[in-house]
Amino acid sequence: MSNRTYLALSAIVATAGGLIVVATFAFSQDAANWIAFGLSVIALAGSVALIAVVPSVHAARYRVVAGAIGAGAAFTIIASVGVFNGGAQHWILFGGGVAALLLASVSRERYVAGLVEPSSTEAGTEEREPLLAAARAATDSCPAVRAPSRQRGRFAMGSCNGLPAGLTHDA
Repeated sequence: MSNRTYLALSAIVATAGGLIVVATFAFSQDAANWIAFGLSVIALAGSVALIAVVPSVHAARYRVVAGAIGAGAAFTIIASVGVFNGGAQHWILFGGGVAALLLASVSRERYVAGLVEPSSTEAGTEEREPLLAAARAATDSCPAVRAPSRQRGRFAMGSCNGLPAGLTHDA
């Protein structure tokens, strides 16, 4: 499983959910129904693809979230074709969009946090290794990155040569 694939698919699902939310209030009821239908199909297909490319570490957690997104998207599809009418349909479409947006965003952020935090058990070493190697390379080439100084309540990073970024000693 590629990290990029999982992150791209979860971003697509979250975007589809956000667009459903916007469409329910930006367009007439008939237009919003068809827009929500199309975007819910995208969210459903994205959630099925998320289940297929779920990360290997804590796979059950991500599969449950993707399954919940899929169930919400399927219910939104059913609601958008006219099973419900009027205000109920409007709010069901809105709720389905909010659910897809929030679940996909939270899942994505938890996955990214697991990749970035070295103490986290969220992602395995093989998935986190490119990020750790880049961090080690940055700290090895610039000792100022390892020891940030505390100035005026903010963490200030020094430059590698003691001068502001872009300047050298012979400038």
